[in-house]
Amino acid sequence: MATPNHRFQQIKGLPGYFHPLGEDTTRHLQSLFLNFDRDTDPEDITLPVQGATCALPCRQGVGFFNFNELCENALGRS
Repeated sequence: MATPNHRFQQIKGLPGYFHPLGEDTTRHLQSLFLNFDRDTDPEDITLPVQGATCALPCRQGVGFFNFNELCENALGRS
């Protein structure tokens, strides 16, 4: 039997969504991300998008970014 992914164990029991939108919810999500897999340092990954690039903070393949970071950049209409 396979061992469950350690990342799944860290998020087990968390709600599937967070509300209401606002600074408190954002701080809570940032805290979860920063505590996620604390044995590794966050690093920016660069994603190619429609000929442009988008740099996003990532930790062990899990990214943390907000709507504006994706939608206010000129990344192409599609």
